[in-house]
Amino acid sequence: MVAAARSLLDEDGASGVTVRAVARSLGVHPNAVYTYTADRDQLLDRALDDLLGDIDEPATAAPIAGLIAMMEATYDVLVAHPGAVEGYVQRQGARGDNAQRLGRRMDTWLTDLDIDDVDAARSVLIVHAIGAAAFAVGGSFGSPDPDSARSRFQNSLRWLISGITSSG
Repeated sequence: MVAAARSLLDEDGASGVTVRAVARSLGVHPNAVYTYTADRDQLLDRALDDLLGDIDEPATAAPIAGLIAMMEATYDVLVAHPGAVEGYVQRQGARGDNAQRLGRRMDTWLTDLDIDDVDAARSVLIVHAIGAAAFAVGGSFGSPDPDSARSRFQNSLRWLISGITSSG
């Protein structure tokens, strides 16, 4: 079911992920899907969180390097799955086990950096990755060239982390 939702996410974006569409792709009646999920939002949340499972936690213990690596991996996954970007904006992120796992790792690094408001710093980094990916897949951000968009994201990410760490 989640794989079918992810496939629809890639094909049709977040608006294409419906209980009926998942049921159709699986060749079952919608009530069979409702056996495993409460509603469309939960189905979309599961697909978005499953996508975050593609992001490995960086092995480094160095907080800044780890944050950069994780945010770059997040950006890369989003750009590889443009339909998901709409979903993350609609649902304001993801809520499942993978989101929590990545969030805890970010919180550890941010705490190690003595950041006063870890929640705000984490949110800003996530919103930046989602926003930059949205510009990149939308053909904006100054250039439709993926390498240029990624380079701009990397530069702006470093500036952002520098600002976060300098303000404590």
